Amino acid sequence: MNFEKFDLLFYGVENKKSCRFFDFFELNDVNKIEDDIRRIFSFNKLGVKHLLEIKNFKVENIFEIHKRVYIQQPFDGIELLLLKMLNYCDYLDNEDNASLSLSACLNFANWSCSTRKQEDSSYVDQLNILQVKYRLGSLSADKNKILIEVIESNISRNDEKFAASVLLRNTTLADKYFDLISEDIKEKIIKYPIYTLYKELK
Repeated sequence: MNFEKFDLLFYGVENKKSCRFFDFFELNDVNKIEDDIRRIFSFNKLGVKHLLEIKNFKVENIFEIHKRVYIQQPFDGIELLLLKMLNYCDYLDNEDNASLSLSACLNFANWSCSTRKQEDSSYVDQLNILQVKYRLGSLSADKNKILIEVIESNISRNDEKFAASVLLRNTTLADKYFDLISEDIKEKIIKYPIYTLYKELK
């Protein structure tokens, strides 16, 4: 699944006084919330910056909804939800809100690692967990050993070595492995939350 095309789909429901937007995955529950499904007046794809404008948006709620659906019927690309939410967290100005949202991201990353079948590399989920911990300021020295292992591994990809170098705050290595990444992969990486951390090293 293309990361750029992974957006949250919400639907709007009118009531007597105003309207509410719900996650699309709640559609089956709409009659529990509103007595008339015909009140749906709008479907909207919301990107990260749109989410910042929703005052009552909670990352943990989105994760719980997607986990519930995934458990019922696994689908490709659920790991992209974590990356989207990390991008969202990087935009947050309120430290308390950011910390709560990142904690929800960490719980989801751990759940994903233990639940999702790894499709391409055994390092992807681990790196996702570690980049959340990096943002929370809880990346311990023993976790650095995992990052060094990724860099020294003969089976890890250059983009994984790049991510590990960023999390180790090693600008020289990060530059080296970023230059080794193919142009088509670079186009994807610059939209990932790991690239935000890379830019902060500069």
